[in-house]
Amino acid sequence: MKDIIDTFRPDLFAGKDILVTGGSSGIGLAIAQGFARLGGSVIALGSSETKLKAAAADPENTAIRFERVDVRDPEAINAFARTLRKLDVLVNGAGIARPEAEFEDATYMEVMDVNLNSQMRFAMAVLPLLKASRGVILNTASMLSYVSDPLVPAYGASKSGGARPHAPSRSRLRPGRHPRQRHLARLPQDRHDEGSLDRPGTGGEDRPAFGAQALGHRGRPGRNRPLPRLACRGIHHRRGLASRWRLRGRWFLIRSR
Repeated sequence: MKDIIDTFRPDLFAGKDILVTGGSSGIGLAIAQGFARLGGSVIALGSSETKLKAAAADPENTAIRFERVDVRDPEAINAFARTLRKLDVLVNGAGIARPEAEFEDATYMEVMDVNLNSQMRFAMAVLPLLKASRGVILNTASMLSYVSDPLVPAYGASKSGGARPHAPSRSRLRPGRHPRQRHLARLPQDRHDEGSLDRPGTGGEDRPAFGAQALGHRGRPGRNRPLPRLACRGIHHRRGLASRWRLRGRWFLIRSR
């Protein structure tokens, strides 16, 4: 990840406060590390004490504060949100999958609760802080937001929901004052390079990598802002993580190989 981080100004997020759910391992932890290395004040949340202790003990994570919060518990989320004085970025990274077990009702509901419902819970809990800072919400999506996998029906459904903007949270804010929302999605590496991602419509034989947001720019129709859309061809044999988002009028591309 160092080659990606080194392309940004070292103090890019100095003075910014970032909250990452699902930040004790995997993609969530990598996102937390990236923000921390660029000067951000980062809190990473998790539900596993074992993973939280292991992450906190890693010398690479000394700049990250780790906290245990159950994303399935609205009261715990609201209580934690009340301890925050300022927030600029919310990363909804909590996610689980239970292959072949998601056809059971209890398991299906658990996956939906962690992957999808928690995104809305956190968005609404910290909404006043994000409104004050004109902050950003990043939701982690998946290639299964657009293609199906018969082994994980709940995972695919939850990621499809997470790839859509939170219309209810928008309706709570005045036009032009809502936190911006972005979605991290898996894209096939062999179809879209950095150039094609940065210039919509140049994705070769595939459809454009970016589509227009239905609600338009800041919720107003007719002024559409590009958001990531998955290109489906080649999806099963090569994958990459890519996100494109805007800060202070500049577009940034984050991509790992």
